[in-house]
Amino acid sequence: MCDPAKLADGKSVNGTPDLVIEILSPSSAKHDKVTKFRKYCQYGVTEIWFAEPELGYVEVCRRTGSCGEYTTIAYDTDHEIIVGILPDLTIRLAEILDYLTKS
Repeated sequence: MCDPAKLADGKSVNGTPDLVIEILSPSSAKHDKVTKFRKYCQYGVTEIWFAEPELGYVEVCRRTGSCGEYTTIAYDTDHEIIVGILPDLTIRLAEILDYLTKS
């Protein structure tokens, strides 16, 4: 959440999150990338990440306009991702995927 007003009571979120990251597993990937993605789009989530630790990549879906269009870019372990909602934050993908596969 980037808007402190969405954390009104300090414990729960009131409103749409700005960024959602889904860690995919083979048993839930289709549900996450279809059903959940539609819901996230319906509610206007700005940025949605689908991490595939076992395959070594992340798909980043960013909202590109007020009409609910999204662009998707896939990143592999050789890349860094600039977080769209926090442009000063860069994620080194190799480190994140390495951590996820060891967890």
